[in-house]
Amino acid sequence: MQNNINDNIAIYDKICVDYIAETFDKFNQEAVEKFLSNVDGTEKILELGTGSGNNLTYMFGQGKNIHGSDNVLGFYEWITTRFACPFSLIDFADVRFVNSFVNDYDIDHLFCNLALQHLSHEEFLFFIQRVKFKGVFYFSLYDGRGESYDEQGIFSAYYKHRQVTKLLEERFDIKDHWFSDDTLGSDKKMLNYIVKLK
Repeated sequence: MQNNINDNIAIYDKICVDYIAETFDKFNQEAVEKFLSNVDGTEKILELGTGSGNNLTYMFGQGKNIHGSDNVLGFYEWITTRFACPFSLIDFADVRFVNSFVNDYDIDHLFCNLALQHLSHEEFLFFIQRVKFKGVFYFSLYDGRGESYDEQGIFSAYYKHRQVTKLLEERFDIKDHWFSDDTLGSDKKMLNYIVKLK
């Protein structure tokens, strides 16, 4: 399982320049605005899997107290050398470290656009069963079934809405959920969730 994550990191590190060029202007405005409607004043946000930084820099530009993170060195170098947003190199798959970071930095909310789909179903379940935060958590996944690799070798897992709600129901209240087109331009559909711990 960890090999999938390591392989994805290596691939994204190689293609990060092209990925940034292709995705930077495709931030998920609908998700960002719905998420921010749950954020008050200077409450702290941690973005997991910042990628090209499009959602991060938009929210930072709106004056939000947001801290970006990713597990790909190329994305870390891109953001920290060009933008003033706080940013850390974090393996979002390591939920114990994420929880420590949330505690140490007094984070209120989590935002994770299309990163958790890189975890296997088993890893995603492990993450969902353990992640801790004070406010709300927005995350998105791709609609579908099973696990697969794309033409570049990037691993992704796919989910159906009923499957996700069943995984969430024990620990979370679902504040909002919706389907949307893929903000990255593929023909995939996205499942979007805003949840709060019970």
